Amino acid sequence: MLSTGKFILLLSLVGGSFASPAQVKRRDYTTTAPPSAPTPPGTIADCGAYHLVKPGETCITIGMNSGLTTEQFRKLNPSINTDCTNLVVGWDYCIAKISKVVPRGVQATPTPSQSPGATPASGYIPPPNPTKIGTTKCCREWHTVTEGDTCLGITSNAGITFEEFRSLNPDVNGACSNLWIGYSYCIDGDTSCNSTPTQPPVSTPTPIQGGMVSGCKKFYKAKGGDYCQSIAWEHNISVADFIAWNPAVGKDCSAVLVGYYYCVGK
Repeated sequence: MLSTGKFILLLSLVGGSFASPAQVKRRDYTTTAPPSAPTPPGTIADCGAYHLVKPGETCITIGMNSGLTTEQFRKLNPSINTDCTNLVVGWDYCIAKISKVVPRGVQATPTPSQSPGATPASGYIPPPNPTKIGTTKCCREWHTVTEGDTCLGITSNAGITFEEFRSLNPDVNGACSNLWIGYSYCIDGDTSCNSTPTQPPVSTPTPIQGGMVSGCKKFYKAKGGDYCQSIAWEHNISVADFIAWNPAVGKDCSAVLVGYYYCVGK
């Protein structure tokens, strides 16, 4: 068992007392902060806060007191080696990246259909930048990806799980290796907008010849001078499909009847 004196000495060797990352509430920074001392090469440009390294400090102690993991701290300062043995005393190291997240409650610029100051009944706001296919439209808060962003960092700052993030942004793969810089990803929203409304079935016009394929979505009424090739070409389908969907025309397609409707789209 450590004596009180030895315990204090041990703390001093690892850089003093510190809290766990879970206990440290991280701030959101919206503007870059000027360093007060030299910074190592490669330090990110969009840094919101710096820490001046003192004797005895390590990546672990700095990260713990800043609410960062060692991996997150190294991503902000890529010059730090894997073992974190090259910290320079008296230099500034970045401990927070500027938040690109639209703050909760901040309204997007009203569209012409909205009066200034009007709040959408749903609370959803449009994305500030392009989004990937499948991204929910029911979003209250967006994050625009910048260089160096990871799913871990985005979800940690947003207070959501990776599974929740992917449900709102289904284009993101399981390894989170396909984030697009400059694109907006939803970090607070609902997935209900992702479902496509069921379209009512298309009613079949008359008259038609027998045997027409079921579920046809597009019809054409034959007129004088029409033949299979011309109808197929006009509707950008193959003659084989036209015959398959309208078998009454015959295998040689010689029975197209003027005034009858034929399926030309599935």
